[in-house]
Amino acid sequence: MQTFLLADDHPILRKGIRNILENTGKYKILAEFNNGKALIDFIISKNQFPDFVLLDLKMPILNGYETSEILLKKYPTIKIIIFSMFIDLKEINYLLKLGISGFIQKNLEPEELLENIEKIHQNQKILCINGMNEVNKFINKSYNFSEREKELLRYCASELTYKEIADKMGISPKTVDKYREDLFKKLSVHSRVGLALYALQVGLFMF
Repeated sequence: MQTFLLADDHPILRKGIRNILENTGKYKILAEFNNGKALIDFIISKNQFPDFVLLDLKMPILNGYETSEILLKKYPTIKIIIFSMFIDLKEINYLLKLGISGFIQKNLEPEELLENIEKIHQNQKILCINGMNEVNKFINKSYNFSEREKELLRYCASELTYKEIADKMGISPKTVDKYREDLFKKLSVHSRVGLALYALQVGLFMF
């Protein structure tokens, strides 16, 4: 049975997550906390090392960012999943580079949560924002991108218009359109958001 520690400052949400996970018969919540410091203190005092840690980002005393940093440094084998309503691409990029196993937005169905946790258990990296699970279909694949395609992927995550991106890259807007359509086909996505999420996951994000 896979084990969890859970940290979130909303008791009702913690209870709901516990029920969802433990009702499967596959997962057990060892303990739950309202902040990251209490969670870390538990690991140290009890010498218990869960398979997963599920963290909210916005918590008192020690938030999800700080807790992730400490856990990944001291206990790198623990899979850390951020479960939050707060979506900031720059912060998500930081957490992924730090080494978390997944970022899951809170507004998803219980079945989706369990599906994504199972993928993380299978050592997949998961980024689930606004139900965009299709992004994860290509996250763990490798593609041969040209340097220009990589450059466009970085810019797709910015606030620049396509015309401004063309100016930055020193090419025509029509050429940008061609690169974009090629990327859509390669990654099986249909929007700039899909391209930006891919860039974020694989470390091509530009700020």
